Amino acid sequence: MALQFYVSIYLGYFLSLLLLAWIAAQCWIERTSPLTWFSGFGVWVNSNRRDALFLFLLLGLVVASLLVLMYPYVLYSKLYGFSRDSHDISSMLPRIRSYFISDISTIWHTFSDRVGKDLPMRHEHQMFVGLGALLLVVLALTLNRSPIVNVSIISLALLMLFTLNIKDQSFYLLFADFPGVNSIRAVSRIILILMIPLAILIASGIDAARLKSGRWIILAASLCVALMIETILMKGQFYDIAEAKMRAATLDQKLPAHLNASTVIFVPVNTSEPSFMTELDGMLLAQERGLKTLNGYSGNFPNGYSTNDPTQPVCLQAVSRMESARRFYAEHLGRNLDMGIFKYFVALDTLNCSEGDWREIPNEQIKHIKLGIINVKKLCDGRYEVKVKVDNQSEYPLLAIA
Repeated sequence: MALQFYVSIYLGYFLSLLLLAWIAAQCWIERTSPLTWFSGFGVWVNSNRRDALFLFLLLGLVVASLLVLMYPYVLYSKLYGFSRDSHDISSMLPRIRSYFISDISTIWHTFSDRVGKDLPMRHEHQMFVGLGALLLVVLALTLNRSPIVNVSIISLALLMLFTLNIKDQSFYLLFADFPGVNSIRAVSRIILILMIPLAILIASGIDAARLKSGRWIILAASLCVALMIETILMKGQFYDIAEAKMRAATLDQKLPAHLNASTVIFVPVNTSEPSFMTELDGMLLAQERGLKTLNGYSGNFPNGYSTNDPTQPVCLQAVSRMESARRFYAEHLGRNLDMGIFKYFVALDTLNCSEGDWREIPNEQIKHIKLGIINVKKLCDGRYEVKVKVDNQSEYPLLAIA
């Protein structure tokens, strides 16, 4: 399970929920308590000290690896104020209709379009597994009532009920404010882990049909074909890693061959493609070059983070993010950001910027620029030296002449 957390935080978390549901289902089927599983543990430890030592070391390693993994998440969650309130989490808890939505299915999209049109974050509620899969589950429940089938269907039902949102009421919301749990926003993605008991049920149904022979085999084979056809006719959106590397290589050609190790790069967003692709381009390019970047993509945004308008000039996009970082340091960390980190800065496609792009400030932003007089001193020649403080809280940079 620790390994699964390293592969994906979401999948590791949902796997933990599945294991808890599985234990509860197992106890129900066996009419026993988890405590009985450890009744002979002390005797085993005394008689197998070497194996017990290895077990405890392994458990310690697992716990340590999870702590190492989670520490940065906890640190930056506190630093940037990343947490979800109950309303955010509730919007992505599965509804009953979520299990009938599959907008990317060529077969079912017409039916799917009629389901849950007003569902918030609809793209996160694509949870329909297909008619073929559901009928194979029915086949398993009809022909095979072995303990593993019973445990699978009960654990599946428990997780579905636990996370189900009915009129903004859900058992899951009782725990939504717990530390760590409040970072998991898209609970509807639990469908990925629900595939495990679902796959066991499907396999059990096929296996039972094979043992029955005759018409049951034909029925199971037909449902398997239907399942494959439904899967093939899904039109999902994919971001291929080979394509991503090719895009990064194209951008790399626009950079100088040799850059200072402290260089910060920025790939601006544009109107010709989704912003997430551009942000990922910048991240991958920086990773390949071993440099820092102003690009980033996540479901979380720090307070004041500037998500640039793709129609905004490139130079303004870059400086807006610098200003966002400066304000964040001042307002949330209580210290000044050393703007010297941008001494070596490269923004791609800056040739499209004109001098006016750097100093154009809309009237509605002027009110966010505050000017204060710090000191006034009369000089020997009768002139006055005035020291002023300019606090630029607008989203636009000010030119400075030194």
